[in-house]
Amino acid sequence: MSDLPPDPPRLRAILEHLERQVAPTRTLVAAADAVLFALAATSADADTDTVNGRRSGRPGVAA
Repeated sequence: MSDLPPDPPRLRAILEHLERQVAPTRTLVAAADAVLFALAATSADADTDTVNGRRSGRPGVAA
């Protein structure tokens, strides 16, 4: 990126433009992280032995 202009106002404008371009990606990553967290929580619930409430690692098998 040696072709960048040397003056701060133009660099700020370029940075603002790049940040606007990246913002939707950040939103999608945050949404994907939320889904992964929810899936992990659901999977953790499925791995809990419902008889004694202890984590089993496998459904229906006590730890």
